[in-house]
Amino acid sequence: METAETKDLKKIKKLARLGIISFMAIHLIFEIYFGFANNIALPLLFNFFVSFFIINRRISNGKHYKNPFIAGFLVSLFVFSIRLVLGIVIFNCLAIS
Repeated sequence: METAETKDLKKIKKLARLGIISFMAIHLIFEIYFGFANNIALPLLFNFFVSFFIINRRISNGKHYKNPFIAGFLVSLFVFSIRLVLGIVIFNCLAIS
C-alpha cells in the first residue's frame, strides 16, 4: 500500500518528467534545424537521462517545487546549455589547431 507522500512524490516526478519531455521537442527542432539530424538520438537521450537524474535526485532529497513542470523544463534547458557551450568550445579548439 502506497502512502500519500509516496503518491505525491510520484505525481511531482511525473510532472517534472513531462517538463523534460516538452523541452526535448524543442531540442529535437534545434538539432534538425542546425543540420544534426543524422546523429539526433544520442544528444536527446543524454539530455533526457541527465536531466531526469538531476531532477529526480533533487525531488527525492526533499526539494519542493511550486511548479515541477517548469523545474523539469529548466533543468533540461540548463543541461542542454552546458552541452551546447562545451560543444562550441571544443569545436572551436579543434578548428584552431
